[in-house]
Amino acid sequence: MNLHEQALAEPSLSEMTSKALDILSQDRDGFFLMVEGSQVDWAGHSNDVAYHLQDFLEFDDTVRLAMDFARRDGQTMVVVLPDHNTGALALGNWASSGNYTSTSLEKVIEPLQGMQVTADFLNAQLPDAPSDQDIRATVEKYWNIQLSDDDLAAIRDEQAIRGLQRAIIKVVNDNHTIFGWTTHGHSGEDVPLWSFGPGAPTGYVDNAEIGQIIGQAMRLDLSLTTPTD
Repeated sequence: MNLHEQALAEPSLSEMTSKALDILSQDRDGFFLMVEGSQVDWAGHSNDVAYHLQDFLEFDDTVRLAMDFARRDGQTMVVVLPDHNTGALALGNWASSGNYTSTSLEKVIEPLQGMQVTADFLNAQLPDAPSDQDIRATVEKYWNIQLSDDDLAAIRDEQAIRGLQRAIIKVVNDNHTIFGWTTHGHSGEDVPLWSFGPGAPTGYVDNAEIGQIIGQAMRLDLSLTTPTD
């Protein structure tokens, strides 16, 4: 079984969450369930916007399942938040900064619709020491993007700095989308908090308070978990 077949055979995040809710909700004492959409972070590290979008959509489906359960139950708190941002994704890049505000939603999404795989998968399809034609053909096959000679020259220039996979991503982002990225690492801005249900936190909340809020909702004394010596 290759990696693509393996991925298709594995349950999705929303499917696993649905099963977990079915099982845990049978406990009359209640339950705590933590679900992580971890590959949103992976995609941010890679600056892989199509990967990013698809995993956000899957995470959105997962949150919807949790919200549907909480609305039916009436006693469940749902808290959704990231621990940090990764990559600092933005609408607008150096090539499009002058006109991205007038770009239609269709034009924003159009280049992503042809991207059927992650950059990591695409890179794995390339032979060792690929030629320009290998890169051109592979990007067209899996991302439906036709690289120009200038694109290929830019990829080769970037390859020496960041490696081939990230070089392909950067040139495609810069020249064929309106998405920009600041870093391949984490970024330090505030992150959003979504919450629902009894006792759900609202407003500006320090991240360390989230655990305390959840502990209170579960009637736990978290001070007992902290060593005193």
